[in-house]
Amino acid sequence: MKNYFLSIACCAATLCSASNKSLPLRILPGAIYASGGLKNIELYHTKQGFIIRDDLFKSHKIENAWIDASLRSLSPAQIIKFIDAGGRFSIGKISPKEYMIRGYIPGIGGGPIAGTIAYWAVKGGAYGGMLLYVYWKGPDGLSDINDMGNINEREATIEIAAENARQIGSAIPWLP
Repeated sequence: MKNYFLSIACCAATLCSASNKSLPLRILPGAIYASGGLKNIELYHTKQGFIIRDDLFKSHKIENAWIDASLRSLSPAQIIKFIDAGGRFSIGKISPKEYMIRGYIPGIGGGPIAGTIAYWAVKGGAYGGMLLYVYWKGPDGLSDINDMGNINEREATIEIAAENARQIGSAIPWLP
């Protein structure tokens, strides 16, 4: 729904730009991720390329070398399609008068809940597997597990595997 509203706003700006060729396409703040201390910046697209207006209301043209190759030759209509597809613009400051811009489409990862589920699934599976082994083997199973090595190393290995599962579970998309 958010992308829909961004798309409509960019379409309206494009229609205004089409009737007056001198007006730039303003990219709305919802489609911009500014890193670091960048605040209150505005991003525009003109025939000359991308222009940033900083918080001091000074305009800076972004040099082509600092623009993501996939964004350099986009038309206003293509920019709208990019935003509608979930695309965002990441802006970074290189020097006081130079900026860089990259395009990206955020992932549809599982998020923190899926990451936590993956974490506990791996951890529960590892400890549960050891418990089942001891249950089936009896007292010999416990001595087998103790012979596998230092208990602190086993716990650290399980914790690393569970934390990796959390990160992967947070990043990969899950089916509803």
